[in-house]
Amino acid sequence: MAVEAASGLADDVSRFAVLVARARAALRPGGHVADGLDAAEQACALVAADELEQRALAGLLRLQLLQRQGSMHQVIDLGIDLLPLLRERASAADPRPDRARELFMALTMVSVAASECARWQTALETAQEAHQVALGIDEPALHARAVSVLACVFERIGDPWRAESLLLEALTLARASESAAAVLGVLNNLCATLIGAYLLMRDALPPAQADAPLRRALPLAREAQRMLLPEHEPILQTSVIGNVGEILAYLGESDEAEALLVQARDLAFTRGFELQVGRILCSIGELHLLREQPETALQVMQDALDRPQGRSVHNVELRLHHGLWRACRALGRSEQALRHLEQHLSLERVRSLSQLRGQSELFLTRHEAERVQREAAQYRRRAAVAEHDARVDPLTGLGNRRDLMQRWRETLSSLQERALSERKTPWLCVAIVDVDHFKQANDRFGHEAGDAVLVALARLLRENTREGDLLARMGGEEFLIVLPEAPLRRALEVTERLRQRVAAHDWSAIAPGLAVTISIGLAASPPLELEPLLRRADTALYQAKRDGRNRVVAG
Repeated sequence: MAVEAASGLADDVSRFAVLVARARAALRPGGHVADGLDAAEQACALVAADELEQRALAGLLRLQLLQRQGSMHQVIDLGIDLLPLLRERASAADPRPDRARELFMALTMVSVAASECARWQTALETAQEAHQVALGIDEPALHARAVSVLACVFERIGDPWRAESLLLEALTLARASESAAAVLGVLNNLCATLIGAYLLMRDALPPAQADAPLRRALPLAREAQRMLLPEHEPILQTSVIGNVGEILAYLGESDEAEALLVQARDLAFTRGFELQVGRILCSIGELHLLREQPETALQVMQDALDRPQGRSVHNVELRLHHGLWRACRALGRSEQALRHLEQHLSLERVRSLSQLRGQSELFLTRHEAERVQREAAQYRRRAAVAEHDARVDPLTGLGNRRDLMQRWRETLSSLQERALSERKTPWLCVAIVDVDHFKQANDRFGHEAGDAVLVALARLLRENTREGDLLARMGGEEFLIVLPEAPLRRALEVTERLRQRVAAHDWSAIAPGLAVTISIGLAASPPLELEPLLRRADTALYQAKRDGRNRVVAG
């Protein structure tokens, strides 16, 4: 009961470490995104609102894994919630060197995700902030990454030419940094941008002109391919190999293209990189179209469209409907072809309008400081709400175990200070309250009635305790009351009055025939230590249960 709950608080630390290790393992070669993401989400749920370092660590791991999974909207939402904390840590009076890098990493992930989801203002603001953070760190490799991220915004906003120019600048920075990882990352982004330029022009220009970006991309892609090592991250390997395969497919080198695309697809499947799976299946479908195999192309692209990430990223869905239109047209399936063409044109209109709006936003500079300040204020408010929610039981509105631990420290400090000033022994009692036969009531009257009982009991607890008393729901049907400056005699009076009022309450208003009683275990200081008091109160509660329930027992 309460003792187990208190020991669970101590166990949270070791469990958190195990979950973090699992999440980190998923980011290394051989790891799987889904397992790591599950571990990271559990770690986030364990962390108390005031544990800033643990919140940052678990949040960053979850952010990285969501990006690898391709859950771009979730990356944006989580990143926006996490950035205020990372900014605060990075701007501390004596920050650790890695904190600015963690902020930079989060900003770049949010910017890339926002670019994919046409959230242009978010993409641009986080890219610009990442660039400023990189300047403060003063490492050429990070400067190169910051410029690459800004290029990503331009590419997705419909200006691959400006993006290519920025990436060539980033490549110069990366080569000067002598960081192979930085060079490889920029080369990969440059290839992806040049592929995007080709896709933008292929239906509007003669093949010789449309193919020009691909011919510029091929030597860069080959260089990136040569630089790949087994220890490189699987997500990077998947992207580099997939880019080379796609470029070769469009340039007519279909046999090598197929081998590389299948290799990239299998790697993405194995690691759970859903966004990469969708893009690679799209490229494989296009390869089959180039080989005049529309039936196979149709099957591959429809599979990609039906996958979880098939409809989550606008550009992938746009390409898939374009390919499915071509496949259905080649097969003489006119109605299907028309549906896919209509979908493609509708998505194209949405993209064009979004890009036009985004391009105009790029040139807005007035009131930029005010916008940033408003955003920062919103982040602080959201962070405050999140911190409050992490400490409140959503059903009853009482504090949870984390809230109890925080308020216990504050109460104990206040008691000790007062005891010193007044030269007297501080009194404190702890009561564990448990609903009698709650499971049977749940089974008989239903879980909605059970929830209503807990809500009503929480209200009775508030009405029958003082403002300075601590109330918490410890889990299930168990509640905790901390009564500062209350000797045992006074605590017995309070808890006995509470027991009587619960028994006399009109529970039939919730469900006809429902009756509720409570058992209470009580323990008084000394010592002024929570865990020993909880153990004694828990023992007293068991005695109350054994003696027939609906009673108060002091231990």
